[in-house]
Amino acid sequence: MMVPEQGAMTESSAVMGELKVSLAAAGEGRRDDILVKIADLFEGVSHLLDEGSVDTFGLIFVSLIPVCSEQAKAHLSDAIAPNPRAPGVVIRHLAFDDSILVARPVIRLSPLLL
Repeated sequence: MMVPEQGAMTESSAVMGELKVSLAAAGEGRRDDILVKIADLFEGVSHLLDEGSVDTFGLIFVSLIPVCSEQAKAHLSDAIAPNPRAPGVVIRHLAFDDSILVARPVIRLSPLLL
């Protein structure tokens, strides 16, 4: 019998595998749309999520950040910067982005960088 933590990890791994396949087939515009929609979803539900679910969103964001446009990453940064529940790994990725449009919101507003 599988313990709940192992089941959640297996499910997250499966989702990440499917996401990687989908991203490989998607063009930049589609990847940008996906990042914006997931950022908006996270913004709306983050207060309801447990730590494991926040970590899953973090993995998704980290997978999308390198393959998305500056504009899409800036949207993500604006959306999650003030959120104390934002995945720390994502805040760090965004804070060190080469684009000031991406980095500025998290540097200025994220309580996770204080």
